[in-house]
Amino acid sequence: LIAGVLMAEDLKKGLFSILKIRPRTDSALLFMYVGAFLQNISAFFTTLKPESEFHLITGAVVVLSVPVLIAKIFYFDSTRQCFKAVAAASDKKYLRKVSDTSLIASLLKDNSNTETNVVYAGKTRFISGFLKRGAAAAFSGQASSRITALTFLLSLIAGITGLIITKSPVYALGCLTATAALSFPVSCLVFTGYKLKTENSALSVKSSYVQTYADAHVFCCVDDIIVDGHDILSAEIVSSACNKNVSPKQAEFCAAALTNKADGILKDAFAGFASGYQDKFPEVENLVFEDKLGFSAWISDCRILLGTKDFLVSHNVELPKEHTIPFVLDDNSKPLFLAIEGHFAAVFTVRYSENPSAAKSLCELAKNGTNILISIKDPNITEEFGEKLLGLPEHSLRIIKSSTNENFLSAKNTVTDSEETGIVFADSFETFSRTMASAIKLDKTKSVSKLLTEAVGVAGAVFGVILSIAGTKTGLNS
Repeated sequence: LIAGVLMAEDLKKGLFSILKIRPRTDSALLFMYVGAFLQNISAFFTTLKPESEFHLITGAVVVLSVPVLIAKIFYFDSTRQCFKAVAAASDKKYLRKVSDTSLIASLLKDNSNTETNVVYAGKTRFISGFLKRGAAAAFSGQASSRITALTFLLSLIAGITGLIITKSPVYALGCLTATAALSFPVSCLVFTGYKLKTENSALSVKSSYVQTYADAHVFCCVDDIIVDGHDILSAEIVSSACNKNVSPKQAEFCAAALTNKADGILKDAFAGFASGYQDKFPEVENLVFEDKLGFSAWISDCRILLGTKDFLVSHNVELPKEHTIPFVLDDNSKPLFLAIEGHFAAVFTVRYSENPSAAKSLCELAKNGTNILISIKDPNITEEFGEKLLGLPEHSLRIIKSSTNENFLSAKNTVTDSEETGIVFADSFETFSRTMASAIKLDKTKSVSKLLTEAVGVAGAVFGVILSIAGTKTGLNS
């Protein structure tokens, strides 16, 4: 009775899930408790023969309640850690879905697939529905409705078999309750609760969290995710060569001024050429970026081009023969050519590298079928080169067109008043990457746990039925 009072909330949820014909783990808990209760009532009103040894299953049910309570404590502590994360940050970042169908079509370069789930990191001031979502973090969804219904059926078969063999309702209810207890996923409940608590304990330090396993699964099922190239890739200049008629300092300063205006990873790469002189950059006018080709702009009344070889050739710039340009390339390096007033000025070797933790998380998402959309202004970064740098599967990366990116920025920079969401992270890509990794890990944990829960549940129920058919009273009641 005391155990029933302690588990009253979960037993009530179990009843509602049965009434909705969606039995889950809390339904199995209710079934087990009802069986034990009915066996006690039956034993009280039934006169047993002195030589009979029918033991009650109540003790086993009460013992099973202890790890269930431990699992609940883990889930509650996980919610507490989530609350700490919510309270710590002012503006919170969350996964915001792109709702504008025309923007989706532009992002995906496909007008026929506007119902896809495209998300990005958006900002909000308040997280609503936190307590309601936290209550859903309980263990109720750790087993599927089909498996729970199957174990119910097998438990009933065990009970009916016991009744036929012994003609005793006490023994029959013992068979039913014992089979239900054998199929109850108690170890998996503790394991999943502990894993959720552990992940959120680590994430809360960074003002981030993944509130429930359902939230982790939803995140892993997104179709497309938009990330800023600056957050996952970096670049550095490793060598350069100039036209003999151009001063190296002039070439470097022009490239630094142009990329400073353009922003992105190339800004950081060229910043070293103008260290301490950024405030003395001349005005950069009419800056244009042509996707996968390069930049064009006017600096001090001079036409400046910076981009790929094909870009300069398309602007009728005559380039020196390749063997006369002393730059060195490796697998992660690409050249950038500079032209001033229609004449070749310099070539820079740019070496690219990835953010390891971000690359790992994005790779896991890509393997799950998520497309990675990168917002980046760098003519060298193509889909093929980006996939190679990040270690992504083929055809999983798309570069967002610069014109589309301009339309997307207004939506991205919007801060909403409140959002109901179960995944929150602080305003840095490091925490976003860490939260992605945790969501992926929790989704895998849930998948493994669900498989084990279903396997153990069916095996336990079948074992109970076999014992009932064999008529081994002692095996069932000890």
